[in-house]
Amino acid sequence: MKIKNLNEYHLDDIVKFNENLNSRLWGDNESLIPEVRNVLLQIAEDFQEFIGINGYEIDDITISGSNAGYTYTPQSDIDLHLVIDMSKSNQSEVYRELFDAKKYQYNDLHDYKIGPHDIEVYVQDKEQEHISQGIYSILNDEWISVPTKRKIDIDDMSVSAKFEDIKGRIKQAIKSENLKNMDVLATKIGNMRKSGLSETGEFGPENLTFKILRNTGWLEKLKIARNDAKDKRLSIQEQEDKNKKRKNLNDFIKFCKNWLDLDSVPTIKIVNDKKWSIENGTFGQYNTNKNLMTINGAGRHPVDIMRTIAHELVHHAQNQVQELPNNAGKTGSYWENDANATAGQIMRDYIDANPEAFSDNLSEASGYIAKNKKEAKDPRYSHGLTVDIKPGEIQRQAAKLGLTTDAKGVPPLIREKSK
Repeated sequence: MKIKNLNEYHLDDIVKFNENLNSRLWGDNESLIPEVRNVLLQIAEDFQEFIGINGYEIDDITISGSNAGYTYTPQSDIDLHLVIDMSKSNQSEVYRELFDAKKYQYNDLHDYKIGPHDIEVYVQDKEQEHISQGIYSILNDEWISVPTKRKIDIDDMSVSAKFEDIKGRIKQAIKSENLKNMDVLATKIGNMRKSGLSETGEFGPENLTFKILRNTGWLEKLKIARNDAKDKRLSIQEQEDKNKKRKNLNDFIKFCKNWLDLDSVPTIKIVNDKKWSIENGTFGQYNTNKNLMTINGAGRHPVDIMRTIAHELVHHAQNQVQELPNNAGKTGSYWENDANATAGQIMRDYIDANPEAFSDNLSEASGYIAKNKKEAKDPRYSHGLTVDIKPGEIQRQAAKLGLTTDAKGVPPLIREKSK
């Protein structure tokens, strides 16, 4: 079957020469429209920062492909290239693979367009031969290779065979819902186009097959399926992480209950709202009237959340022995200092007993010590998890209340409950 007889596309849509360059990009003098040039330079700068190639000297920033020539269609991408000198690195192959991976990630994260045309960004080695109708230096605002119209000879049988083969593979990969299979296929298609351009040029079977796959929507279908598979995998992982964190929290609450010798624990409500802590001036609250603990978990490491739970449960234990006064939660009060100190001891004992529960980056815990008196009065810091309690502070606070402490400095308020 010949390519021109296939119903899914028309050959003229792929290789038709337009009379003029794309007016969305090019002015009457066949130079890039200034506004377009500025947008492309900004994207190139953002891409450079994203992939971390600041250690390399940018040789040029170029635009190439159909939109730098006369064969553009509404589906044609704008190929934006950062041209760098990789010869200075003795690991150039490693960096090429890294840049390719970052390129795919960047293009997936961003949906830049000019008119109907997607902007695709690439890293190109200065020494790599680049095949294109035209190549324009955005950096220097001038043509490197001026595009021309010429008669072309197309191997339509080869294009037809390649298209049918890859279309079938895409169907099979999508049906499998296997992300690895789809990623491998996407890489193969990209490599096919790249090698085809270098060997048979822009109108060779490989590049034309790629264009037809894109124009007929098959590349988009593969992209959507890959993203869906990624989302599904991340959702499963996220749910597994949530289940693990929930189990760890439940285990920790049971540990606190036993450590504090509590008959029962209050209702514990976890909220995920960063504004909550700002509005309430704390990471956790204990409402004795409602027997309710509210803990904010938004953007916090599990260790921090546990520390706050332990802190509030100590207040609960205190309240079981003696009804807490209204100022019990005030920074520097006896009850607050006692809750901080006891929660720290609970955390140490729990970590010693359950090291596996903290295998995921214990160092991420966000405890903080205020640097000055101003910060110490700021709710964001005064209610932080790491509180600088000076030696003997608990004994001093207990003495103010007429209470005595044992040899270890433990007051009678919760001593009987924690034996």
